[in-house]
Amino acid sequence: MSSSKVQRRHFVAGIAGASILTSAANAVNARKTLSPLDPIADLPMAYRKLRYTMGDGLVMWWFQGMKYGQRDAKFQPMYGVETCNWNRVKQLPAGGFSVTVLECAFYTDLSTGKVLRRLDNPYTGRAVDIPYAVVGPVTAKYDAKSNLIPLTEIGGSRIQMNATSGPMNVLGDTLWMKTRNDFQIFPKSGGAERQVNEWATYVADVGEIADPAVTSILATVDLVEVTTWPKCLDMAGQPGAMMGQISGQKVSRFEKRRARRRLAEVISRRCRIR
Repeated sequence: MSSSKVQRRHFVAGIAGASILTSAANAVNARKTLSPLDPIADLPMAYRKLRYTMGDGLVMWWFQGMKYGQRDAKFQPMYGVETCNWNRVKQLPAGGFSVTVLECAFYTDLSTGKVLRRLDNPYTGRAVDIPYAVVGPVTAKYDAKSNLIPLTEIGGSRIQMNATSGPMNVLGDTLWMKTRNDFQIFPKSGGAERQVNEWATYVADVGEIADPAVTSILATVDLVEVTTWPKCLDMAGQPGAMMGQISGQKVSRFEKRRARRRLAEVISRRCRIR
């Protein structure tokens, strides 16, 4: 695998047109008898059910969005971004859980939608190559309250992390939960550190969150991220930053073989490293 990597970032995060089946059939009927959620006491459970699953299992997320260059409060569309990641969840003896993540990201031309291999950088006027590589697998651990135990290294590079979840809010049948991640990556090869800031809002059905019989639910997310310039753009010393606006959806399992075949085709075509 090439060492010219896709930027390593916290488990980021396209919307897939796949058919999804995520919750027990009796969840709607049970909703009226469920106890209301406590925004403090139920936060760890709600976070794990939104992001992953309450038991051992595999969860996949699809993300799709756009990356912008930012300078002097002005934004320049750069390219589309699509990401899929696979999350293997395992319960730990002390009450926490681990998540092993494998992620495949690729960028797309804004005009054609095709996978981007080369980009004319509008800030420098120079053409640059866009590198690709599968990221991971990387294993992270959470404690019994669903707090991420910060990683200290990813792919040989030192990392400093700060991750927070909450608050969560309920309006009618809808629950929103906000998270924030910020971290610095210090490349093992030396050079400038990278700063990544990510704000996410997860949305799901409050009845499914509150139902103990439902272990994994359909959830969506909207992400905003601000980062230093990626190395591949050759923007060393240039002012400004990159901003991403991305939406995603969790996929628990697929109802039909056709959807599974379509998923396999997309992964094969988009995630192939040449």
